[in-house]
Amino acid sequence: MSSAVALHSNVGLMHAAMAIFNAWCDRSPVFLLGAHYHRSDEREPRWDGKTVSIIPEIKTALDAFSAAGFMAIRAELADGGMQLPETIVQAVMAIFT
Repeated sequence: MSSAVALHSNVGLMHAAMAIFNAWCDRSPVFLLGAHYHRSDEREPRWDGKTVSIIPEIKTALDAFSAAGFMAIRAELADGGMQLPETIVQAVMAIFT
């Protein structure tokens, strides 16, 4: 079983500490989302006409999000998606936004 943990500031880290520890004890994969707002504000995404430049932390998170199949969460099974009901899609996306 895998899980996701969102960390925001000190309170978020303290709140998530037990979930992270339990995942480690169970040798279960866990997807950690850490606060990057200050760095993102300093280096906002830039479009050069071909690609978007983002900070490495965001790229890593988007790559993991995509590898887990969440980019295709609404797509039909025949198209390689998960074809999940909209209620489930909204609940899952609420974790990541």
